[in-house]
Amino acid sequence: VINLNLDKPRRGNKALLGHEDLVTLLHEFGHSLHCVLSEAELEPNAGYQGDYRLTEFPSMLFEEFAYDDKALKLIGRHHETRQEIPKKLRDQIKASKDFMKVLQSRGAYHYGAYISGLAFDQAVHKITSAKELGDLDTIYDRLASKQKVHWIGRGKDRTSIPASLEYIFDCGYDTVYSSYLMCLAKAKDAWGTFIRHGTTNPQVGSKLREAILSKGDTIDHDEQYRDFKGRDANLKAFVKTFSEISIDKEKN
Repeated sequence: VINLNLDKPRRGNKALLGHEDLVTLLHEFGHSLHCVLSEAELEPNAGYQGDYRLTEFPSMLFEEFAYDDKALKLIGRHHETRQEIPKKLRDQIKASKDFMKVLQSRGAYHYGAYISGLAFDQAVHKITSAKELGDLDTIYDRLASKQKVHWIGRGKDRTSIPASLEYIFDCGYDTVYSSYLMCLAKAKDAWGTFIRHGTTNPQVGSKLREAILSKGDTIDHDEQYRDFKGRDANLKAFVKTFSEISIDKEKN
């Protein structure tokens, strides 16, 4: 069962998913598959438990399907006519994928939130005394003022950004919040294989299951990735988010 916080349908209407809801659903679906398909003997080594450097990889990889033309044709249908999403709208969805992601300030999965979150995470966990800890908002503002890249701003209402970073304090990520960016880089790189061989190619899906989804934390995360991709992960596809580097020019 995947539990999602979705809007209730209006009286007499069906519950419909917006595109952001679809992205969230596919993200959590990736986590679910990581657990359901695990062949680990012991529960602490199964699924996304264990090495955080691979925990978010399946979920971020499956987000890519929310912007893929073939996938949208399969799962995106009008709730009354059952017609597929028009190509013009699919193209617009794909074009919006990484638009302004660096500068957007809402949502846990925007790049500005990753950058500011992981830097704040490291700063807080280097503090050795309660007196030094002081006010978390002051620490965050001091760090933000030193950055040359965009950070999540507190806005006119002086919203407490540290209070929203529950993954750092309450979800076990502690000092490994940076693993989000590691997993995102691998997901972008791995998606190139789906693009090259077909995003609905069953052989690629089977390879992903065999090499990564079934392994959990039973073997090293880098070895899992090499088994799937045939090489170590690189940053080309990740950098493409911010530049014009093309993953189509890769050899693998």
